[in-house]
Amino acid sequence: MGLLLTLMTAAAALLAAGPAGAQPGADHPTKPVKIIVNVAPGGGVDTATRIVGERLRARLGQPFVVENRPGAGGNIGAEVVFQSEPDGYTLLSSSPSPLAINGWLYKKHAISAPPKTATPIIVRLNQAINETLREPEVLARFRELQVLVGGGDAAATRKFVEDQRRLWGRVIEAAGVPQQ
Repeated sequence: MGLLLTLMTAAAALLAAGPAGAQPGADHPTKPVKIIVNVAPGGGVDTATRIVGERLRARLGQPFVVENRPGAGGNIGAEVVFQSEPDGYTLLSSSPSPLAINGWLYKKHAISAPPKTATPIIVRLNQAINETLREPEVLARFRELQVLVGGGDAAATRKFVEDQRRLWGRVIEAAGVPQQ
């Protein structure tokens, strides 16, 4: 069975953020980028993130450093990204569940990007990630590992998370699980 990975940038996870000031995005990144993986190393999300990160390095000319920040059902890693500078240098790679389910389980839950990440940076990173996810070599490696990968723009990610939250929210409420 494959694993669904949603590789999100600070942009694609942008569920509550709006456009920021005019920051250039055409030359982004100009320094190493950190990708926070909110699960433990060695699994499908981590492996797929490392494959994509290496391809992004080749595509954009800067290292993409993977840092695992597991715990609290993915909330620790998501919170690290949410609290980071809104400059597009800290990204989130996550399975869908922390984004879709944890909002129902926890009163304090960060699932969006830093609130003022510049739109041009968002667009550039999303484009690079989506192009990378379509590369034949990357797709072949994912097939070999039996990893199913999803990507998309901010609107597609927002719709997916909202749909999953509605679905799982009904299940959680019906089960009587209290919010923590």
